[in-house]
Amino acid sequence: MDKSHDDRGRDRRNSLRIWYRKDERPVITIGNVDYQITDLSENGFQMIYTPPIACGETVDGVIHLVGGSKTSVHGKAVWTSNDRTGVKLNTPLPRRLIIQEHKTCVEKKYASG
Repeated sequence: MDKSHDDRGRDRRNSLRIWYRKDERPVITIGNVDYQITDLSENGFQMIYTPPIACGETVDGVIHLVGGSKTSVHGKAVWTSNDRTGVKLNTPLPRRLIIQEHKTCVEKKYASG
């Protein structure tokens, strides 16, 4: 792991976070490729990316949420571990978007937390 999980813990305490179950996850499209997002917050997300993106590398793409919304995101990789990459967004996602996504996921029983 390139970055301590302590930084992620601090982020989790300061923003709403959705942990997705394996049966239904949003994806981020980078170029022409979709990558699964395993958790999402206002400030960033964790994605499955093989091989992992190097820390500091720019991540630009479109997130396709479980609820059907799409949003363009720009950020950078801040940690990697095995096939997972943590991305900190340059501009936080609107809280209302995260709240609506969480509501949709709970209704569909796709998320926990």
